[in-house]
Amino acid sequence: MAIRDETVRVARPARPQESPGRHHAPARPHHGEGHGPAGKCEGTRRHAKLLPATLALIVGLAAIQLSPTLATGYLSDDGITSLVPGMLTYSGESLTTRVVNSMRGAMLDGRFYPLHWIPFHVVFVAIPDVFAYRCVVLVMVLGNLALFATFVRSLTGDGGLACLASIGTVCAMQVRAFHDPILSFFGLLQIVVGLLLVSLIALDAVLKGRSRAWLAVSVMAWLMAMLTYEVTYPLFVLHLLLIAYRRGKWRDRVRDAVPVLRVVALCVGVSLLLRWLHPSDIPDPGGQTPGYVHAMNLDAGRVLTTLGRQGASALPLASFIDDPAGLFGGVRDPAAFVRWVGSTEVLWPVLLAALACSLGFRQLREGEEAPSRRDHRFVLAIGIALAVLPGLTTSVCQKYQELVTPGTGYVPVYIQYYGVGLVLASGMGALATRWGRAGSRSRLVLRGAMAMTLAGAIGVSYRAIDATCEALVSPPGSAHFNETAFRMEGGWHHARVNLEAALRAGLLEEVPEYSHLYPANEYAPWHSTVFSLFFYAMNAEKILAVMPPSFVDGSSASAGAHQTLLNQKPMMAGSRYRIADTCFGPRSGYVLVWPEGDGADRQGAPARLFVRYPEAHRDGAGTSFRLTGTASNPDAGGIYSRRLHELPLLRTGTGWRLYDLGDELSRVRPETLSLIYRP
Repeated sequence: MAIRDETVRVARPARPQESPGRHHAPARPHHGEGHGPAGKCEGTRRHAKLLPATLALIVGLAAIQLSPTLATGYLSDDGITSLVPGMLTYSGESLTTRVVNSMRGAMLDGRFYPLHWIPFHVVFVAIPDVFAYRCVVLVMVLGNLALFATFVRSLTGDGGLACLASIGTVCAMQVRAFHDPILSFFGLLQIVVGLLLVSLIALDAVLKGRSRAWLAVSVMAWLMAMLTYEVTYPLFVLHLLLIAYRRGKWRDRVRDAVPVLRVVALCVGVSLLLRWLHPSDIPDPGGQTPGYVHAMNLDAGRVLTTLGRQGASALPLASFIDDPAGLFGGVRDPAAFVRWVGSTEVLWPVLLAALACSLGFRQLREGEEAPSRRDHRFVLAIGIALAVLPGLTTSVCQKYQELVTPGTGYVPVYIQYYGVGLVLASGMGALATRWGRAGSRSRLVLRGAMAMTLAGAIGVSYRAIDATCEALVSPPGSAHFNETAFRMEGGWHHARVNLEAALRAGLLEEVPEYSHLYPANEYAPWHSTVFSLFFYAMNAEKILAVMPPSFVDGSSASAGAHQTLLNQKPMMAGSRYRIADTCFGPRSGYVLVWPEGDGADRQGAPARLFVRYPEAHRDGAGTSFRLTGTASNPDAGGIYSRRLHELPLLRTGTGWRLYDLGDELSRVRPETLSLIYRP
């Protein structure tokens, strides 16, 4: 029988009495559990079908919003951490031994976060390619968003609120020319957020009457989160808020809170014990040894100021408005801003955000099914706790009291994005369901205004993310070079990709292991003293005595450490090679390697040229390039010139070619060679 549009009056049955030991009844039923009119049930079913599509749209929006990060390199600590495979090769350690030694070293420094060291090492061993690494981190962010929507939906039973919270989180997400949790740190914060959300979702399942086995899942995930990063310690408050919301009796609240509080006491107690046993935050009497980098300063004013700045940095567009790196000074004028943000690539995230917001508003529960004031207060409390508490451990640290500004929050800001998203959703949801009458023009206008405001902020944020990522990989002398961004050590990204591609193509496969290798260029930190040894061990898969220019001339502060590492291996002083690289851009460049010496000294020694450009793998591509230099024979007129296709080709791959230069060494001084494009 068809359901008619007329209002159907249905008597509401009495709510069953809560049995002893059961959870506190929710303030309102979830989707599909209501006893309202048949039309509302039909709307609920329609919303349930619309929810997955809306969440997929939001995940797609987030992928587009953060897509510029895929073009960045290893930033901040990742510049060195990414060399873990080379460190293992050079030291001969197993992965397990290195992880265990790192755990032990951290404890001797007074810190207790042992699980941190597993992804620290395993991620870069499993994913040695920078683009694949960037893709994995992006997928982890998208997974966090999906889990977050599941969590909000579980809390409230409101799919619309879950959608708005996810969109608000996307709006809050941004990247910075600073130690950024999306651009660096091997997915650490994404792992932590995933564990935290699993813990809360599992706890909510228990509180709603599911098997007590879910409590074990919740406690285990929570323990793993705390053992991964100490910033999670204050977040036990989220568990307590959830228990207080779901349980009506204090006896039940205490019973469910005890397992959570036990693991908190365990981790905090061990951390305090390690700090007491290893007080490395105290400088030595002579002042020669600096204090521990995470030394605490409990001055109330400094703590509250830093806490406020850390929280403010999670607000939408905080990094754009504050602009600590000076990236956006040229767009402060209204006309310049309109031209800057009016680019066509901004259109997609704006349209998707507006559509997602509209769909989210459409799925909000209204009327008798609308969330109660108690529900709104609870969601707001969870959001505020998520937006504030992750910054607490950072705020008591003396180092970050000096570094954190409203636009440059430290890595826990990633957790705070979700709190800001939930606060935004709570406010928008309340306005969208309480302003005017259902279906009234004023309510529709308000919803449209909120959707367009949020979409506009996401558009500006996308443009800021794109500009920041471009600056982070811009070397000195390039159009988008920024000194603050360059300090994040990603400015030589394209040079690193060029060298890695050459080494993996076999540029040094004929160079004997333990040979001396003299690079013409030095790139901090991965191609400089100490770390260059690991870079070549990782990508050439052999140990070489790398001699960077700053080590040869003695100007490097780490020359002593470099020499110590060299002394650990049987380096061959009689086998010497030079390597020179030139990078033209993201996908083009060349690398040369040749033996030292003249004439007979070079006879039979390997010399190779690696050339990288987009069309390199196609037939006839080498005819447009010419290798030029100074001839070794004065009778040749001092000029050496050969087209690439005239050289012996060893192998080719997508976007690159590898040539043999052995026969050319008698004709040219290899240190003078350069590659030019000449059709």
